[in-house]
Amino acid sequence: MSRIMYLFAVGMLALCIPVVCSAQKHKERVLATKHVQGTFIGFEQGDYFHVDIKTVAGKENSFFIRTPGLDAFLAVHQDKTFDFTYIVVKTYIEEAGGYQRITRLTNATSGALTFKGWYAAERKKYPKEVNFNRHYNPLIEKLTVNP
Repeated sequence: MSRIMYLFAVGMLALCIPVVCSAQKHKERVLATKHVQGTFIGFEQGDYFHVDIKTVAGKENSFFIRTPGLDAFLAVHQDKTFDFTYIVVKTYIEEAGGYQRITRLTNATSGALTFKGWYAAERKKYPKEVNFNRHYNPLIEKLTVNP
């Protein structure tokens, strides 16, 4: 495993541990489920992992992302226009000092191409998560600002 991939994996693990721990102590509340059409721009890595999109109206939006495999799906199909599904959530973020209202991307489809169908097929090819990640992480890293 390359040093960059190792650091990326350790960083993602470090980010996930607080989320898992806070989820056990604090409940989140989904306030709304919404859709927007647009194109994938890239990823941002800060305190949390985000996906950036540009809507068909030309507005740029950034969403939290934590649905397994959704980042790989967007990276592979970056030239498509998607119908993005996102949720507005009131969730506890320790670094922000309490509950925050955030938007989290949960799904993407482009015509007959669906994330869920693609992910199911890819997991058959790569049943072990480590192999799936080894295959797609280099592309995700390439499309990430501040990895």
